[in-house]
Amino acid sequence: MGTTPLPAKVVERKIHQPSDFSGDRLEASAFLNICRTYLRVNKDAYTDDEDKVIFVLSFMVGGTAAPWREAREEDAFTVVSGKEKGFGTFNDFVTEFKKAFEPLSPTSDAITKLKALKQTGLAEDYVALFRPLAARSGVKELEVLSDYFLSGLSAGLVRNILSAQTLPTDIEGYYTLAVRLDLQWRKATEYAKAYQTVPVD
Repeated sequence: MGTTPLPAKVVERKIHQPSDFSGDRLEASAFLNICRTYLRVNKDAYTDDEDKVIFVLSFMVGGTAAPWREAREEDAFTVVSGKEKGFGTFNDFVTEFKKAFEPLSPTSDAITKLKALKQTGLAEDYVALFRPLAARSGVKELEVLSDYFLSGLSAGLVRNILSAQTLPTDIEGYYTLAVRLDLQWRKATEYAKAYQTVPVD
């Protein structure tokens, strides 16, 4: 009598997994989209709603996300009429997640982050952080947006930008000018160090 072959083990496709989520409202939508994309690509590995919900919960650590996850897990393991409640459907989970973490006022949250953002390294890194926040803020006036942008840059770079013969006419122009002047300053600093005279004892 032949033996029944074991089902083939499903191997997850290797794509980038979501980063840990701590409850940041401005990151909630992106986090959820990455999770859903991963689950879709690996639909053969995550075949039921419980698997999908647990997958997303596993990345909710720290901040306000951790206690929310813990409460969700505790509720799922609650026994009612001799049976655990379970994690429910994935669609219901997504709805609950959005209510808990997506910004009530995305534009206000983005503006707050724009005002607090500061350059701590390369200007291009600062621009990479500033650009998506600017898009979410809904601010269209160049005078306002450029003021937010300049206020977060280093004082020296701001002086160089404002000393330009012609100021940019759109925010992308400010991004380009800031990156170019920052790179020029860094190169000049490197050359100065390289050709600095070494004192002789």
